[in-house]
Amino acid sequence: MSITLFNEDENNASFRFQGHLSIANAIRRTVLNDIDTWVFITSPNEENQAVFHTNTTRMNNELLKQRLSCIPIHVKYLNSKTDLTNYYLEVNVQNTEDTILQVTTKDFIVKHKETNEVLEEEIFPPFISEEGERHYITFIVLRPQISAEISGEKIHFTCAFSVGNARMNAMFNVVSNCSYGNTIDKDLCRQVLIKKKEEWEMTMSKEEVEKQVDNWWLLDAKRIFIPDSFDFTMETLGVFTNREIIIKACLFILESLRKLSLSVESDDVNLDIKKSLTTIPNAWDIVFIDDYTIGKMLEYSFTKTDVTYCGYIKLHPHDEQSTLRIAFKKEVMFDDLIEKIISAIEENIDLFNNLGNGLIGQKK
Repeated sequence: MSITLFNEDENNASFRFQGHLSIANAIRRTVLNDIDTWVFITSPNEENQAVFHTNTTRMNNELLKQRLSCIPIHVKYLNSKTDLTNYYLEVNVQNTEDTILQVTTKDFIVKHKETNEVLEEEIFPPFISEEGERHYITFIVLRPQISAEISGEKIHFTCAFSVGNARMNAMFNVVSNCSYGNTIDKDLCRQVLIKKKEEWEMTMSKEEVEKQVDNWWLLDAKRIFIPDSFDFTMETLGVFTNREIIIKACLFILESLRKLSLSVESDDVNLDIKKSLTTIPNAWDIVFIDDYTIGKMLEYSFTKTDVTYCGYIKLHPHDEQSTLRIAFKKEVMFDDLIEKIISAIEENIDLFNNLGNGLIGQKK
């Protein structure tokens, strides 16, 4: 099992993963859901960290809170010396001109909670175009003063920094894309296409054959792939590099597996191992708090052992608990089952240790 980075630039990366589908899906799910980053938490109301002191704009506070939470904060959580828990954001702008005024992330001021000293580090960097122009994210537009009685619009708010991930709220994602597909076996495709063309040339014109070839590459060729090989595409939002995100995903899965292993060994109350109430002989149910990220990997590990059945299910996405059902060829005692579970977890821990170390060792 391995990850090979074969194309990487500032924002985009494509790499090939060779291993079982359950591992590929675990990486993708973790990248999309579980990478911690600095965020502005503005909902639900009891967790809101934003305080609006003045808002005379056309947009109400709730709309502005949602816009604020969508803005990425370019400080690498756990990878940077800057600890934003000691700082807060302040925006205090009033339009005193006679034209509309755009409030952008350039107007975002980060201050120390105790000293009010302004943080010099640029944590809301602009997008720089090919022409070298700096474009900041527009937060809101302030209208100008229209009479002696009606002043120009003003916005003044503060917000503390927090740590979150996309599992909490999709606004806290660190990538805009993470997807994968089977690795196409191009050599085998060409061999199959030669035979197909011979068939088509018997009943079609040259132009029709060329069109059919194009159509075949778009659809039927996708069905001819290399087993247990997947091509990923990723696009980071820019806070972390794509390589850092994959490594963080491996570390997160490793930590989840270790916690599950400790739960099994310590007879955790959140883990329930019991005889399955089904007609399947020698069947056990393992009920634990997790999802398909870990569950399907364990399912695959057990299918390689002496089992007659192994299946994982989470009845509803909102459920915390999920069930791994395993039926063995022979009766298995409880203590033996514990050893088998720990062995399956350790197998996956070794896999992700090797994945992470291999990726760290690759040249950038």
